[in-house]
Amino acid sequence: MKKKIALFANGWNNEFLSMNMEGIKKCSSEENIDLFLFLNYASYNKHEEMQTGEFNIYNLPDIKDFDGVIMFSNIFNSESVLEKVRKKVVESGVPAISFERQLDGISYIGTDNYSGMFELVKHLVKVHGVKDIVCWVGPEENDESNERLRAIKDVVENNDLFLPEENIYHGAWGFSDAADFARDYLKSGRPLPDAFICANDFSALGIMSKKKKKGYSIPKDVIVTGF
Repeated sequence: MKKKIALFANGWNNEFLSMNMEGIKKCSSEENIDLFLFLNYASYNKHEEMQTGEFNIYNLPDIKDFDGVIMFSNIFNSESVLEKVRKKVVESGVPAISFERQLDGISYIGTDNYSGMFELVKHLVKVHGVKDIVCWVGPEENDESNERLRAIKDVVENNDLFLPEENIYHGAWGFSDAADFARDYLKSGRPLPDAFICANDFSALGIMSKKKKKGYSIPKDVIVTGF
């Protein structure tokens, strides 16, 4: 009899989700597993009624009907809903894994966000002489983004540099949001920094696309990094 795995995710960060799903689908097909994806498009800027409607899909499954659960915990876009699903999964006793976010009672697989970003920024400062930094990071509530930002700030402090709060921009993880940010930054007339440090690769690509369209050379005119 086929095993069944329930997956809880949000669809706004489609690049992150689609890449992970490719690997999950490949493994599940080899192991004769059926996947059930419970997906919504809730976001922080939607009205409360719309949020409630989107999140209701998480109320549909009976966790005990499944053999395992995978939670894309870092893109839930709601702390309260994440906690509600976490509690439901733990109480079911079904084996579960949380991606990129440590949750009580659930196994965890994730990235060392701090060390990677720390080494990257240290390299920029020590090898490339970067001093003036602009950061494009994820939502303020996101643990991964906050760890990467903490690493940036620590390198800046360790090297007696200064990162003003107005050089830190919080936004979505995707290509288009970062591209819009880069467009607005160029329109503002502000001089280019030594480096745009982005919390992920899709954001870096979005910023690079606008800079290149305006005739800037990367990294000659400005360095852009992802994660």
